[in-house]
Amino acid sequence: MARITTTPDLQAAEPPQPILLSPAEAALWHAEEWMLGAFRTAGLFRLDGRIESSLMRSALQQLQQRHPKLRAVIVRGDDGVLRYDFGRPVQPIPFEIKDYDQGEAPFREEARRMLQSEFPAGGPLVMVTVLRNGPLDSSHVILVVHHAIGDGVSAIMLASDLLAAYARAAETHEEQAPEPSLQLVRGARAKALSSWRDRWWLFRRFTRVQGEEKRGRRTPLPWDPEIPPQSQWVLWVFSREETMRLVRRCRSEQTSLVGVLTAAACCGLMDCLSKPQAIFNCQFPFDVRNKLEETVTIQDLGAFASVMNEFYSLSHPLSFWDFARLVHRDIQIFVEHEGPSFYYNLLAYYQRVAGWLSALSRNKSTILTRPDDQRVTLYATNFGVANFRDTYGSLRLREGMIFFKGDIVGPWLIMSSMVIGQRLNLTFAADSIDSLLWEQLQAAVRKYLDMVVNGAPGTVI
Repeated sequence: MARITTTPDLQAAEPPQPILLSPAEAALWHAEEWMLGAFRTAGLFRLDGRIESSLMRSALQQLQQRHPKLRAVIVRGDDGVLRYDFGRPVQPIPFEIKDYDQGEAPFREEARRMLQSEFPAGGPLVMVTVLRNGPLDSSHVILVVHHAIGDGVSAIMLASDLLAAYARAAETHEEQAPEPSLQLVRGARAKALSSWRDRWWLFRRFTRVQGEEKRGRRTPLPWDPEIPPQSQWVLWVFSREETMRLVRRCRSEQTSLVGVLTAAACCGLMDCLSKPQAIFNCQFPFDVRNKLEETVTIQDLGAFASVMNEFYSLSHPLSFWDFARLVHRDIQIFVEHEGPSFYYNLLAYYQRVAGWLSALSRNKSTILTRPDDQRVTLYATNFGVANFRDTYGSLRLREGMIFFKGDIVGPWLIMSSMVIGQRLNLTFAADSIDSLLWEQLQAAVRKYLDMVVNGAPGTVI
């Protein structure tokens, strides 16, 4: 049984003036608008305890009052520039509660349905569904936000704020005063800290990567149009002891968790594709909140992210740890040269040009996803220790995952991790790749991860 619950229309008491989107936000909005593809950030969290409709309604209302962008509509001005408009009424955050009492929670099907759903034209750009199992006294919370207003860090923050608001509402079962509304931030530019040598190095790197893009030599993943999008994903939760062993192993091998995840995915692909040599396009996102001219914190909702793009050529015999260290060193060098800030500002420049072009012409170019138009092989990120409490009133958080929907990148893989309650929660997902490859790849990637966790120091993989 499903219950759709709403609250009265919300509008800020004193709506601020329209404000520009950040470069990453504008880029993601343009990508969806012009390229016929949707970009979403999703969070799935399993909790012990029963979520009640009235308390969730109150919690969502507090969440919307706290974060200005959940009360805004994105509009395009006559100059072609995208802005948040707070002068229009916005509907409350829609949510559903669905009860089930047999078998596994249908969270995959529900998450896929939400990821494929359209947001209302007038906002808000977030939706929530709760799956409840009465006999097991458990609940799954699924939160989907438009990537233009929320990156992975924001999805974790929104889930934490929502559960905290729910706990406050549950204390007295009465309407609670919301936390103070946050001030809206633009995050328009990153601080220009790099030297001319750094900028020259980054420019040369940019032209090299662009050349690789144009040559299109990446090894394609087998594509199956019959596989429903966003249906291939798994959550692996490591125990506290396994998590500590993995961290210690990364330190002893002088690499990072992202390096290990990338090596596990790419080496697993080499095992499953049975190719003597392959080229993979890997992307690594960066949170640039602490690098912006304007003060932006993890509590500020938005897309404040930059990305590093790199092509890796692998051949047999594979050296897992050498590759993991290579990825780690590449990321370190990129950061040392202020790469995240450079690419964020480059994105800001692109968005200004896009605004001018949009003002001149309403004709939008389109790029359709095709199996031979793959753009990314692997998207790998680690969110570190997530800012969650063990309990929220009567609810106890057990596990969670963050994943993404990006329709224009072609068949791709996602690995994202975070630590909840000292346990590593690792999401491994694919989008429309061959089902046989997906089954083989899960086993291969998990084999490498288990060898990292259980292997003795110095073990060669």
